Amino acid sequence: MKQKRFVAYFSHTQIIGFTKDGVLLPLYLAKLLDMSGTFYYGYNIGELPVPNEHRGMKFIQLHSKVPTAFQQFFDMIHHIVLPARSIGSIFLIHKSRQVMLITILYKLLNPKGKVVVMSDLNSQDAINSKENEFIYSHHWLKKKIDILFRNQFFKKCDVFSVANQYAYETCIPLFKKNGWKCLVHCYPGIDDELFHNLSLKEIPYNKKENIILYVGRIGNYEKNTDMILDAAKITDLKDWKIVLVGPMTDSFITKGTSKYAEYVKQYFKDNPSLKEKVIFIGPEYDPKRLFEYYVKSRVFLLTSRSEGFANVLSQAAALGCYIVSTDVGGASIVSNNWQFGCKLPQEDALYLSKVLTDIIEEKQDIDPDKRLSFNELSYSNILSKKVLSKMM
Repeated sequence: MKQKRFVAYFSHTQIIGFTKDGVLLPLYLAKLLDMSGTFYYGYNIGELPVPNEHRGMKFIQLHSKVPTAFQQFFDMIHHIVLPARSIGSIFLIHKSRQVMLITILYKLLNPKGKVVVMSDLNSQDAINSKENEFIYSHHWLKKKIDILFRNQFFKKCDVFSVANQYAYETCIPLFKKNGWKCLVHCYPGIDDELFHNLSLKEIPYNKKENIILYVGRIGNYEKNTDMILDAAKITDLKDWKIVLVGPMTDSFITKGTSKYAEYVKQYFKDNPSLKEKVIFIGPEYDPKRLFEYYVKSRVFLLTSRSEGFANVLSQAAALGCYIVSTDVGGASIVSNNWQFGCKLPQEDALYLSKVLTDIIEEKQDIDPDKRLSFNELSYSNILSKKVLSKMM
């Protein structure tokens, strides 16, 4: 019998995204379902080329620039709907009209096929969705069409994953009311397969280095890197360092030069003593080196204004970093409800400075026995428990 295919589609990707759930979810699911995987994407929005193959999954670029909405729809028709009978499962991102229609058409042609949609809903999205019941049109005809599409979509969809805990809990009553059974709380984990393949090992907390680690985009408004830099100015770091890993960018797109680089340059002119204390590494594309930053760091710091569920939180927590974060995305989950972490208020560099000072001076109560284990936060465990059970 010919092996069924697993097909994923998104309008864009970039190599830095290969450590995130938009790529790791389909990669793991294809293997867990024992299917050959293909990831079609419209355009590479990063600086580095995307490989044609990655860990057994093919990656196929379809356009030389970001595709229009029509081109995206045509892509999905061509690569998902027309060959639907040979595809065992599809993976799509976001709940758009296009995604709803493609899901419905795919299921009409292949009723036994499985559909996984990663919603990427944040807290505000969920509140809006609850109020509008996923219907945003006001024109009576468009509204009727949207209701028809919505109802069919949620009945046909096998897994509608929501990473943000508040968003998930907000959606539960709406899904129960309408009899939709596809809602799943599935959040990013650590890439356990890759970690073990690289022959890496965890380090006990007391053997880690005095490093406060940040991983992610730097300079983007949502990430609020300013709060970290402002806190560093008023904190005696002693023999500790703040290490920031990631591209300087003003948006999700990492091509081009960020204006934030000029801000950082001026920051060090104004605070020359911090040049050896606040270290900007730049983007790290080597997964082994990136894992090694988590492994050796005592503290992971996140000051985001908003997050769906930050992949970096799971990776840091799984590798034993004490979590210091604003209450966004999955911070409360990965810190075991703040038993192995500290919750930061938004926009408060002074409070952050106090927390860092307490950690540096060993006044903070940090008990590694209260952390979640590597296995509990692994992709293999999370997907097996939360997603596969819905697909079987």
